Amino acid sequence: MELEMSERLVVPEQDLENKRAFVAKIIGVFSCDSNGKEVFLMGHIETTMMIRIMNKSCGYQEFPCCQILNPEDFKRFRESYGVMKIEGLIGKPVVSVYPQDLGEELCGLIPLNMDG
Repeated sequence: MELEMSERLVVPEQDLENKRAFVAKIIGVFSCDSNGKEVFLMGHIETTMMIRIMNKSCGYQEFPCCQILNPEDFKRFRESYGVMKIEGLIGKPVVSVYPQDLGEELCGLIPLNMDG
């Protein structure tokens, strides 16, 4: 089954040619530094944020797949779900995007808002 996605929807924005995708579930959202080290500023959305997901490519690894988003990309991502609080993203479905030929490193997320 093929699902057509607009390149405008992927966060961070990128060309979707030669990419593959899996439906995933958001399992965590954390403030972090630019290297992905968690910082404890939960609820402060003007920082870099890490989104942890679980999908079939992650399996049950000790460290789930993560995407780090700058404040502007995170704001766009959060607003696409229509949630005000960061905690509202946990449990939401998302399309996880990976390079076709470069291993299993997550390179983007496409919000999958099932609520309307």
